[in-house]
Amino acid sequence: MVKTAIVPLTLRSHLVFFLIKELTGNSKNFAGFKCKTHDLSRESLIGKFILERLEKLDYPIKSIDKFNFFLEIKNPTRARYVAKGNFYKIENLGKSFVQLPEFYREEVNDLIEQQFRTAFYSYISANSDNDETISKAILKFIDKYDLFEAGLSLVGLRKLYYRMKEAGGVCASLQGKLPRK
Repeated sequence: MVKTAIVPLTLRSHLVFFLIKELTGNSKNFAGFKCKTHDLSRESLIGKFILERLEKLDYPIKSIDKFNFFLEIKNPTRARYVAKGNFYKIENLGKSFVQLPEFYREEVNDLIEQQFRTAFYSYISANSDNDETISKAILKFIDKYDLFEAGLSLVGLRKLYYRMKEAGGVCASLQGKLPRK
């Protein structure tokens, strides 16, 4: 009998909404919940990043081909959605047992956050040419990714845009630590 374990990585809720729209995947039922799954190859940037940081516990890692990425949106009431994103790697415990340390879980979130911010800044820059249309472009971005459901606001994203613009654009954060909102 093959025993499996799941190595979870919880994502920030706005990143879940962002990835739902940006990644290709399939809808499936997992543990009684409807979710969207995305295969991440071990050769992908995020796959390599996670694989290199898995911490070996009792047994060595063997034959990791791909990661399963589940995005789950629950609707407990009609007015509110709850977003939850997890990476899962199902492992054969007869061959290996691994975990992703907490420090690296935050780094994976930061890596995806950088993608989110790059897409955000590029979208706003391309779709606005004055102060009035910046707000309209941000609202379109919020609508495109359902970010009100993730708790993001026009005011918060507007501050983020101007902070990024003052810092020099999308690549400025590559020179230092990713600033928190």
